[in-house]
Amino acid sequence: MIQLMESDIVNERFILNGDDCTYEFIFKTIAKHIGLEGPTKYASPKMTEIGWRLASLQKIFLFKQPSFTKETARASHNIRKYSNQKIKDALNFEFIDIEKSIKDTVQHYPIPAKNAKN
Repeated sequence: MIQLMESDIVNERFILNGDDCTYEFIFKTIAKHIGLEGPTKYASPKMTEIGWRLASLQKIFLFKQPSFTKETARASHNIRKYSNQKIKDALNFEFIDIEKSIKDTVQHYPIPAKNAKN
């Protein structure tokens, strides 16, 4: 983003994604780097539809916003492909690998000792 701001490029839109990853890959990679077992069960679309409806009961009975919503349930099953070629061509830019990025990020946050394996 800094390179874009410092460039002569104006009125352009760019997709800034390094990789196309599934939620499963991201959650398993985060779990691996914080020393926890990753998700092992697949939540089918039918299960997530039931899940967001149950989570919405929090709002009714506990007056809390649910963390799992209709949108997150449905997005968890969507597979979208995005190309970052435009930004790579415009700035001769290379992204950091998603696994390296997760590993580097996890190293900056303390992990409770009871959960850490490393």
